[in-house]
Amino acid sequence: ASGADAVWFVIRYLCTGTWDVRTEGCYLPWYMLQIVLLGRRNLVAVMSKYIKKRLYGGPGKIGWGYYKGLPKGVSPDDHSFNHKIELISIADDATVVDLGCGHGWFASRLATRFPKATVYGFDVDPKCIETAIASCSSCNLHFAIFKESFVEALPLDCQGHVDAVFVIGVANELSLDRLKSLLCDVHEQLRPHGRVYISFIDVVSHHWDGLALAFATYAVPMVQAKGVFLQLCKEAGFSFTAIHDNTPYSCIPHFRRNRARTWSIFGPCLGACYWLLLSRWLAFVRRG
Repeated sequence: ASGADAVWFVIRYLCTGTWDVRTEGCYLPWYMLQIVLLGRRNLVAVMSKYIKKRLYGGPGKIGWGYYKGLPKGVSPDDHSFNHKIELISIADDATVVDLGCGHGWFASRLATRFPKATVYGFDVDPKCIETAIASCSSCNLHFAIFKESFVEALPLDCQGHVDAVFVIGVANELSLDRLKSLLCDVHEQLRPHGRVYISFIDVVSHHWDGLALAFATYAVPMVQAKGVFLQLCKEAGFSFTAIHDNTPYSCIPHFRRNRARTWSIFGPCLGACYWLLLSRWLAFVRRG
């Protein structure tokens, strides 16, 4: 499909003299093969950034986020960010940690929204931190790498005095032992009444769909049952303010809304293949 689209773009260029930037989308299957076969998960961000740019006119990462009732003219990233801030209120002078910050999109928004707060973005991937630092434009935003525990990167005067921690897209990357260790570290660094936002993916499956399972395995390395995850949180000392299930009414309508726009992202053949893959996976999500 990718090759057919590439030929189509060339023929279109010869006939019209117009070169279409969607040719970059022809590389996506090659990226996916490298992710699945070679473990190059850093290419997930490359794929997402391209798709996001085609859909919303700016660089960024596609997350599942909170897309229900997406206001007109508001990107999913902005709407998702606003929803998280509604759940975890942040004081103007707070100390905030984005744990597993990736390329820093969420930490950067925090620093911009709360200019008097001190925001730290920590990750184990040096390339992600390098990218985050290169794009950092806020004096109240600090990025750092850690190896075993994020505490090693947290300044001494902040240890035990963190007001809020955001752990987004991390829980499903860790084994249960490593996840428990991380949760204990987070709990120890919070002030009294400090708050944490943790996202995780739960699965209760009573059916089987090979294509959907293959995509889910590529997208999410580890899925912990909700009961096990909540028990780990309790053992680490956390109590729960709210548990939100965003998946059934967030990512499904989001991709449905964009179904007619796959033409804006890919060529005709690859767009059809991409939507087939997503539609199978979304059907899998709807059933549990």
